[in-house]
Amino acid sequence: MCINNNFIEDQAFHITEKILGNSIYKVVRIEGSRSNTHNQKSNGENLITKLILEDENGVFYSIKPDQFGLMFANGEVSYKKYCRLQKKDDLKVISYSIIGMGIIISMMIGLMKLLLV
Repeated sequence: MCINNNFIEDQAFHITEKILGNSIYKVVRIEGSRSNTHNQKSNGENLITKLILEDENGVFYSIKPDQFGLMFANGEVSYKKYCRLQKKDDLKVISYSIIGMGIIISMMIGLMKLLLV
């Protein structure tokens, strides 16, 4: 039985394909974790970390290949709103991580008190 363990790479690749097909901006560059590719096609082997888009005025935008990047590339949100959504999502991940660690630490302390009594 073979288990596919490259979910993150696949997700980034599929969203990048959607951005390439539906973007209102020109995709100038695709950057990956192992190398920078200057063309618009990824080799699918490394994790796509960033896309550089250009509008008709020559302004460049750097986006991540995620749902917020797709929303920006399709013109659903402005770049300012995209950055705000990214920050909000990052804070949410950090908050959940801190809460999770706090729960684990308090469970460990409770278990230690229970065992030492």
